[in-house]
Amino acid sequence: MTQVASNASIGRSTPEEEEGHVRSSQASWRRTTSWIGRLTLAAACAATVAACGSDSDSDDGGNSAASGAEAAAVGEGIKGAENVVAGGTLKVGVPAPPASLDPTLSNRGGNYIYGTFSETLTKYDDAGKLSKDGLLTDWERTGRNTWRFTVREGVKFHNGEPFDAEAAKFTILAQRDVEGAILKTYFLNVTDVEVVDPTTIEVKTKTPQFNIPDQLGTVYALPPKAYEKAGADFAKNPIGTGPFVFASQKAGQSISVTANPDYWRGAPKLEGIEFSFPKDAAQRLALVQSGALDLAFELAHQQGEEAASSGLQVLSVKTSLKELAFITGEKAPFDDPVVREAAALAIDRNEIVEGIFGGTNVAEGGLLNMLPGQEVPSVVEPDAAKAKELLAGKSPEIDLTWIAGYNTGIDEVTSAMRAQLEAAGFKVNPNPVDQATLIKQALGRELSGIWMYGAVPNVPDPNFYVQGFMTETSISGNCVRPAWDKAAAEALQAEDAAAAQAIYDDLNTQAVVDEHCYVPLYFETSHFAAGDKVGGFKFSVLRYSDFYEAGFTE
Repeated sequence: MTQVASNASIGRSTPEEEEGHVRSSQASWRRTTSWIGRLTLAAACAATVAACGSDSDSDDGGNSAASGAEAAAVGEGIKGAENVVAGGTLKVGVPAPPASLDPTLSNRGGNYIYGTFSETLTKYDDAGKLSKDGLLTDWERTGRNTWRFTVREGVKFHNGEPFDAEAAKFTILAQRDVEGAILKTYFLNVTDVEVVDPTTIEVKTKTPQFNIPDQLGTVYALPPKAYEKAGADFAKNPIGTGPFVFASQKAGQSISVTANPDYWRGAPKLEGIEFSFPKDAAQRLALVQSGALDLAFELAHQQGEEAASSGLQVLSVKTSLKELAFITGEKAPFDDPVVREAAALAIDRNEIVEGIFGGTNVAEGGLLNMLPGQEVPSVVEPDAAKAKELLAGKSPEIDLTWIAGYNTGIDEVTSAMRAQLEAAGFKVNPNPVDQATLIKQALGRELSGIWMYGAVPNVPDPNFYVQGFMTETSISGNCVRPAWDKAAAEALQAEDAAAAQAIYDDLNTQAVVDEHCYVPLYFETSHFAAGDKVGGFKFSVLRYSDFYEAGFTE
């Protein structure tokens, strides 16, 4: 039995690109093996010091880097909005363009950009709590299978269409009915949306579902007439209700938005925003340092430190992005539960967080806790000696697949994992791919071995990961367990989130601790660098960017 701790998109890379990814991963692996041994010793010394120097016997469930993340934060943040003056165009560098500017079809990370001109129906605050400040201002459960919502009055899309009850109905049903809708799985239980009057809708479900308001926090409003008329071309000229209006795009190079003077909350401070896509984080930082960019997204913690030391503003935000390792338990050698357990024990999240991220990320052993600081009943404690013992001299050959360069530090992370797994006895074949290839192969159940994915919950609701990763129709399908599908359905039919929590806790224990189908690693801390006259930019724990009050200070 595994030792646990308790506590209360599209296209393949070219052969040349793939060869480059492999060369890069091999170089990273050689660098990683040089520090992994030293890190093990350092971690042991640190544990000894902690044991001798503290009178606390509390257990953080394997999140030993959490307290270190506070001390390791870089910079003091970006200035508030109080001194921002009207005018100017903010130049922003992000790692990659969205897969689509149609939010119904786009990947989650695209909200950095489409979130400037489009808005969700319900809204989460910066701390990840559901508020009533969005396009839907109130709701109540009027029956076991019925939710009633109030629509904000006076809101219009950029083309003049009203955002009313009809538009809200159209938007919700599009998530279920539009081919390729990225949230389709989450809305298959919706049978209908009825318009009660111009400011009221009722959402009907086949079976009771307690989290409908939460799910609408990731649904972006669509203008019915324009959306139906444009069809697949909507992404070329997207329309929303947000503080900015889509202006132009140059494929793979830039996207521009301009201020919406008729925005329902009042016009934003900026005249516009220009997004560009320098893929390399060091390049994004250099462009801010030179003044070519005003704001750079997604820097490594070392670059955040460099930015702070060079006089730039640095914002560091602990986010809900969780790096996960998926063990494909349906295929050899991981159809053997002992081999799965050995892999889970071999991967040491604490070494990875300390060695690669300097403790700024938050080591995490739970799957179904959505936000940093939330606990789960039990986690797997890494144990390299036990992992080697379980393999008993065997050398199972496995693939290790990841999206090369996609999340901050991911190439180094997979190199560290390779070193840890090989120390236990595994023979690891590194397999870096592009994002579209990994998703295609995951959906097609083509992957084997271990594959990595940086998952962001659109909403802080355990069901998002349960349906996304644990059910038979999920994106991963790495461990199909009919009992999990049954439990997922039972949880949704609970009276509320509190009543469902016991089911989610049990599912977490089964998936991570008993079956070893998932190895959670860490919550990612996002680092941003900005010029000294930038103010008012916000980034939430759920990784929503907010440019409404952003601008330049005097």
